[in-house]
Order: sequence, then structure tokens, then C-alpha cells
Amino acid sequence: MATAARQEATRPEGPEPPGHECGVCRALAADLAVAEAVGNLEAAGLLRTELRNHSRDRGAG
Repeated sequence: MATAARQEATRPEGPEPPGHECGVCRALAADLAVAEAVGNLEAAGLLRTELRNHSRDRGAG
């Protein structure tokens, strides 16, 4: 549980924007789940940011 507590502590504040469920979102979410599962907090943080940015922009760009 220490890993989960660390992950919660490093998670940025504020609600996650709703995802639009495209293939990129699903791939980023899957990579994020793996990074969190193995305790790679640096990668998890980067992936969380990428997913949030992608969801916010609705995949534009």
C-alpha cells in the first residue's frame, strides 16, 4: 500500500478531464496502468500528464 500512497501523493490536484475513448487514450491508459503496477512513478507521472493533455485537447494536433 505504500506505493499507492506515494502515487496518490504525487498525483496532481483537480479532476481528470473526461476521456474521449480513442485508441490513443486507451493506449496511454494501458501504459499508465502498467507503470503504476510496477511502481515506475516517473513514467506514471509523465503518462498521466500526456493522457490529461490528450483528453483535454480531444486528440487534436
